[in-house]
Amino acid sequence: MSVLKFDIEFITKEIKMLVLSILLVFTLLKLAFSSEDSFVLIKLITSLVIVFFLPYYLISIYWRDELNFAIRAVISLVIGFIVNGILGYYLGLLGLSVNYNYVIIAIIFYMIGGYISYKYLQNE
Repeated sequence: MSVLKFDIEFITKEIKMLVLSILLVFTLLKLAFSSEDSFVLIKLITSLVIVFFLPYYLISIYWRDELNFAIRAVISLVIGFIVNGILGYYLGLLGLSVNYNYVIIAIIFYMIGGYISYKYLQNE
């Protein structure tokens, strides 16, 4: 039986940076949309993070030595919008309902990103 060895310091640092980034985005959106309820903004940020950011961020962990957190976060968000838009368009052409496009794309990229992160962090 093998013992999985992960870089716990790296993982805790990345989680702290993710939480701080989400709080910063919430603060900026609350300033921009001060008349909106906070719960609406929390739902918006949560959906954007879950669908457009996190799957691609897991893939970007592979380049953690070359790129810092901020660059990987921005690249992950941009790639998330691009990939979801293109794949959503083509899945729509294939006849798949728009309601399911982003769920299917997110699940696929969560699996890919989880596998890449698991393999990369395990080999460290």
